[in-house]
Amino acid sequence: MITNLLILLATLIILCCLATRERRKTVGKLYWHIHHDQLLEMNTEPIARRRKYIREQKTPEEIETRLRCLQPVKGTLPVEVVGAFRFYAGFMENLKKVWEFYWHTKIGDRLRRHKIFEQLRESRDKADRDLCVTLQKYELEINRLHDEECCCPWNGTTLFPGKT
Repeated sequence: MITNLLILLATLIILCCLATRERRKTVGKLYWHIHHDQLLEMNTEPIARRRKYIREQKTPEEIETRLRCLQPVKGTLPVEVVGAFRFYAGFMENLKKVWEFYWHTKIGDRLRRHKIFEQLRESRDKADRDLCVTLQKYELEINRLHDEECCCPWNGTTLFPGKT
């Protein structure tokens, strides 16, 4: 009985270590085509989770293209682009924590919480705009690297041109 418990405990420890290793390898990295309508994104969860979701939830005719095109960026992007993504990811993580704190603690009256939520939304919108400005500034460099690394049907807005 103790042997079974030790084996179970060792198995759980190994699984936790593997999950942590996978998370470190893929989270916070830039990828092409995590979503069909985004050329470049920073991954916020283990990429294996996204691949599993695609295999289980997307239409059969899209799965191969999505999985083939979902690749890490191998080349070098401008430092400002990488920094903008890191800032945005960190900002969104902190924003999520603040949002959850105010949502669950019921601090103040409803009007005060509503004002806080509005300020959080405005901050998120500003962070979105700032990231978009940086991506537009380096659009040529990003597209050039994408063309070198990815052979895909990307038309500037989607992986599935012609599909409505």
